[in-house]
Amino acid sequence: MKKIISIVFILFVLNCRNNEVAAAKQNILDPANPISYSLFKLSSDLIGSSSSSCSSCGAAVSSNQPNSLIGFSDRIIIPSESNSSTNPSVWVLSDGINFTKFTVKIGDCVGAFSSTSSTVCVPRLVGYENGMYAVYGQKVTNSSGQQTIAAEYYGTGSNLNTINLTTTSPGGNANINSTFLYSAGKFHFYGCANNQCALYTTSDGSSWIASVGFSCELIYLADNGSPTCGLSRYFNGSTWVNAGTISGGANSSYSALYIDNIYRAWRNNSGTLSIFNSTSGTITTGITFPGSANSTVSMNGVTNSPSQLAKTSVGVYLMVTSFFSNNVSTFIWLRSSDGNTWTSYNPSIPTDLGTLSNLFGYAALGSSFYTVAQFKSGTNFNNYLLKSSDGLNWTRVTLP
Repeated sequence: MKKIISIVFILFVLNCRNNEVAAAKQNILDPANPISYSLFKLSSDLIGSSSSSCSSCGAAVSSNQPNSLIGFSDRIIIPSESNSSTNPSVWVLSDGINFTKFTVKIGDCVGAFSSTSSTVCVPRLVGYENGMYAVYGQKVTNSSGQQTIAAEYYGTGSNLNTINLTTTSPGGNANINSTFLYSAGKFHFYGCANNQCALYTTSDGSSWIASVGFSCELIYLADNGSPTCGLSRYFNGSTWVNAGTISGGANSSYSALYIDNIYRAWRNNSGTLSIFNSTSGTITTGITFPGSANSTVSMNGVTNSPSQLAKTSVGVYLMVTSFFSNNVSTFIWLRSSDGNTWTSYNPSIPTDLGTLSNLFGYAALGSSFYTVAQFKSGTNFNNYLLKSSDGLNWTRVTLP
């Protein structure tokens, strides 16, 4: 049965570039991602967070442009989507120098496009672990302004060119900013359907377990190696259970990540971002944060929180969030040289590409940051890969 998409934005800003899409809704959970979206993987942990654009959302973005960015400890993965008979591309960077282009067949999906309707084949979430890829894909149709997930697919394999995706039915849909993780042979993603959100888990794509009753802004690996949602739940190998008690100035509603053997938690409190660090405790026994934030940053009126935190191998940290209002995106860029003191800044971004309108994931690999950025030029939107060694100055990277 076809499923109508419930477009739920997970704080990584990053509004499906339908400014455009009348059906776009603010995230009812008001969390980060995630998406994501990034949901989004960061350079030092096997986490996955995807935040993506989509031609299927109605934006005037050409087929097979980069539409999300997923970071892992040893690689960057950049999916696209296709509204033609050509299979969507996925680019992988594993050596820090050259991207390799793969094409992924999304089950029986064949893309098509006309002035009144489209069929889009999407490798929505692409996970990686120990030489194996896991792909959750979708066939998305768009007709008369109605966007529908017509089919879902899942498969694993060591080669993206030959990976076999078969029909699956998790029970909820990953959206363009869903946070996810592929770890210990299990694939987890946070999705929504019929006004209910859940965390869906599978080992083979033939059956899924839905865990309801909590929101999941960002999935990461905790101190014990367990998949963990924020500071509230962790996966014990068979089910999602409550984390230990969180005490101090932060609490279980904060976005969080375990990086550098430190729990880092953050939340936007009425326009001020508070960031806490802790080395005290574990996700199972409980974590104690200091009573006062390690750093506070004015967000200049933006009330969204960053969806993720990225760090390069040379010790530069980056967080980004934005706010979309009256067809204008306002971005807040945050940077730290030690992970403790954060400041906001205005980066140098290529101006010849148009006006920056969105970011679809950011991550670090080695000494560089990467992001997929969308630019508006006239009535057209185009996505490009950008790279920076310091988070301050960004340049375009041409994909093969």
